[in-house]
Amino acid sequence: LAIFVIYMLWWFGWTIGSVLIVDTVAFLEFLDRISWDLGRLGRTAKDIALPAAYLFVGLVLVFFYNDVIARLVFAETYSKLLNRIDTILLGGWTVFQIAHAVMSRLPVWAYSVLEFFYFQVFAQVGGTLILVAMASGRKRCFAYVGTRLTAYYISLVVFSILPAANPYMQCPGHFRRLPSELDISTDEQLTALKARLLWSQRTFPLVGVDYYMAFPCMHIAMLLISLWFLRKWTRMVIAVAASDVVLTAAILLLERHFFVDLLGGVLVAALSIFMLPSLKTDTPGQG
Repeated sequence: LAIFVIYMLWWFGWTIGSVLIVDTVAFLEFLDRISWDLGRLGRTAKDIALPAAYLFVGLVLVFFYNDVIARLVFAETYSKLLNRIDTILLGGWTVFQIAHAVMSRLPVWAYSVLEFFYFQVFAQVGGTLILVAMASGRKRCFAYVGTRLTAYYISLVVFSILPAANPYMQCPGHFRRLPSELDISTDEQLTALKARLLWSQRTFPLVGVDYYMAFPCMHIAMLLISLWFLRKWTRMVIAVAASDVVLTAAILLLERHFFVDLLGGVLVAALSIFMLPSLKTDTPGQG
């Protein structure tokens, strides 16, 4: 194991190497727990694959309608309104002012750390899907995926009524301050450009991973839904929640969302969980 760890870190670097190490150890642990029963391994793989396919199809629809809505309504219509609401909630401060004040005092590598935590939410979502399928079966895994997609569908309805784009699109000095070597820098510039091209009718909706809506914050909604389905594993919830505290800071300091968006994400997560009756009757761990 030590040789494997050293080789993975040397060959792939700290980020990808660490992910491969954790995934490999987790897979070997699972094989050990099922006594290398390949039949059970196949059933578990099916319990994971079917909900994952359902999630994939659902996300394709979400991203497509995200583009369609951005073509029909101006994505930045209510961004200034959300910024004014923030000044009330934050005692006169805005996300721009807080981000500029904090990040100007931190070294450049702090941006990379925040970027890492911002994107790790997607690994958290996939990890939750696998754990729920392995521990509780396909039915509850479908419930998890259904809750996630329900949250996205609610957010699309809200976006069509209250279109508002991310704060970085409104901040004139954002891209001058953000290190150009970050992946998130290129992503944000392309997203802002595509949203404006869609509204000006200069391009057609294409299914991609661009996401324009600010309110509600789906990062927060996804985290809370994952924590709900992981709640029977107390130590895991504590560890995940601790990382999510840093993630919340990253969302604001990278100017990805207004503060009020976070509150909207909490409401969407609660509503999505409440809307699925099976979640109120199934106990944690029940297949």
